[in-house]
Amino acid sequence: MARLECIRGGGVTAEVDKQRHGGDTADLQGSTETLPSVLLGCLQTPVWLYGLSSLDLLWANAAALDWMGLASVEGAAAWMQGAGAGWHNLLIGYRQAMEAGQSIEGLRPIVSSAQGKPLCCLGSTVVLANGQTGLLLEGQGSAEEDSHQQAILSAIPDLLMRMTREGQCLYLGQGSDVVLWRDLDPRQRASIYDLLPYPLAKKRLHYTQQALATQTRQIYRQDIEVAGQLCHEEVRVIPMNDGEVLVIVRDITAIAEAERKLEEQTNLFRQQAQRDRVLAEVTQHISQSLDLQEVLNTAVTELRAMMQASRVMVYRFDGSEGGGRVIAEAVSQPTYSLRQVQVEDRCFAVSSPAVQAYRQGRIHRVADVQSSGLSPCYRAMLTQLGVRANLGLPILQGATLWGLLVCHQCDAPRSWSDLEVETLSQLANQLAIAIQKSELYEQVQQVNQELQHLATHDKLTGLANRRYFDDYLDQVWQRLTHERTPLSLVLLDIDHFKRYNDTHGHLAGDDCIEQVAMAIRRSIQRPANLAARYGGEEFAIILPNTDLAGAVRAAERVRQTIAQAHLPHGGIPNQPYVTVSLGIATTQPTALQSPHTLIDQADQALYQAKQQGRNRYIIAPGSAETALATHNGGHLSIAVAPPAQKGGHEVQHNH
Repeated sequence: MARLECIRGGGVTAEVDKQRHGGDTADLQGSTETLPSVLLGCLQTPVWLYGLSSLDLLWANAAALDWMGLASVEGAAAWMQGAGAGWHNLLIGYRQAMEAGQSIEGLRPIVSSAQGKPLCCLGSTVVLANGQTGLLLEGQGSAEEDSHQQAILSAIPDLLMRMTREGQCLYLGQGSDVVLWRDLDPRQRASIYDLLPYPLAKKRLHYTQQALATQTRQIYRQDIEVAGQLCHEEVRVIPMNDGEVLVIVRDITAIAEAERKLEEQTNLFRQQAQRDRVLAEVTQHISQSLDLQEVLNTAVTELRAMMQASRVMVYRFDGSEGGGRVIAEAVSQPTYSLRQVQVEDRCFAVSSPAVQAYRQGRIHRVADVQSSGLSPCYRAMLTQLGVRANLGLPILQGATLWGLLVCHQCDAPRSWSDLEVETLSQLANQLAIAIQKSELYEQVQQVNQELQHLATHDKLTGLANRRYFDDYLDQVWQRLTHERTPLSLVLLDIDHFKRYNDTHGHLAGDDCIEQVAMAIRRSIQRPANLAARYGGEEFAIILPNTDLAGAVRAAERVRQTIAQAHLPHGGIPNQPYVTVSLGIATTQPTALQSPHTLIDQADQALYQAKQQGRNRYIIAPGSAETALATHNGGHLSIAVAPPAQKGGHEVQHNH
């Protein structure tokens, strides 16, 4: 049985049984006239029958002769020698394929007539009556329809391929935008490994088998170099049946390039947004914080996170030759830390070329330390610090190189982008502002402290002045009221100071006051104690958390220190040296009392000390009871020296 496939409309199949034309022994060439006219009438597409060995036309229907422009079969030989030369090559291709043992069922070449009418041919083999093999050709559709179809296919930019599970190409329609990796005859059943490089062919076969296994469309992208140009392609693999797929290849080089540029632009915008955020945060810290270390720590932490560098640090020069240290840093791992590392390297000295370049505002951008043109000394220092790529910018204070803002990549070389350089440059400027602001704040603070000291301390002696004395006494009074602990006050006065001034002059008097103040300062060591110049030659000592016994010891220590200083007096007979008289008062502060009560008591005791011969201390009435009350009811024994004894002490009790 010979099978004749007539494609018409949706595809009509007619079978010609050789037995209907005289049985197996009938000669088909001689039996063409005996074919039923009904069958001939249904063959409206061109049909030819050739002898395969001789390629002689044995039979053709009217549509075939019309396409060839012939009236009968007899002119076919001459037609192939002339206008049908392409048709003759088509027949030779079929014969060669069959002689090579290849199937011709899937071959669908397109040929054109002398009038330019394209036709897609479908070939099959038949066994002739004489036992030889015949070639049966059928034109697919009308020439006009095929022409329209070819025009449509030519307009499609995609490459269309029909492929088997094993990777054999059954049909290949080259799109206008897709360039083949290798030029092949579309009539051949080429393998996918002939159409693509091995890795891409293997990938195509994988997606083909996956599409057939899942019966779902597979989409992937591939990069292929054609004629020295890299092309980006999108491949869609669509299952057609259990064994074949339709492959659609579209050139998306322009799209991929647009996507790449969009991604670069997006990354650039993202980096710019991160840079703006870091700069805004650092600027905010500068405006809100006067703590320079906090600003520096925030800057290096945010910058390292943004740049994903191994190390970001602020290095400050200390003015020495090759000296400086890292005062702020952020690292990706602890082993990269250089915090507080003192750099002592003369190749990084102030006079070195590298530092001079920084001083002039230059930026050091090194992608690879090992292959850079740095001086051997500088390269050795960076290598010792584990640096592979270096980006350093100066932090300037006017014409002074204050320090450096540095980024390091320690694990690999790195090319620093212009945006990264710009980011560091802006951040270095912000840090320069922060440093200037911090230094100005420190200067203001120092001036304020000096002004505060002048406002609260006596200019001549350096002791607290009367104003500070009053404020501090009020503070201590309030605190000890809650703590329920004693408070002692000592008032002292330089004995016969008016005669000292009259004898030695006011300048010497000022010097005497200074010497007494120094003796008081040496005698009062506890931080909570406060010595003040109460007025003129009179001084006061506030002793918080001090009972009467402690106050007596403190007063006596002051008296002896001044006496042992042997400050010449000369204005009083039998008193060669300067002495002081002291009044002591101790109490338990309460909310019902006033600090002025304690002052009055100490002042009365001082008056009594002067009245009783000077160079002594007197305890104010009531202080002994305070001592007893604050020592858990125990009796405090106080030694009493007779007034006539030089240097003796008068202790007045009020029992």
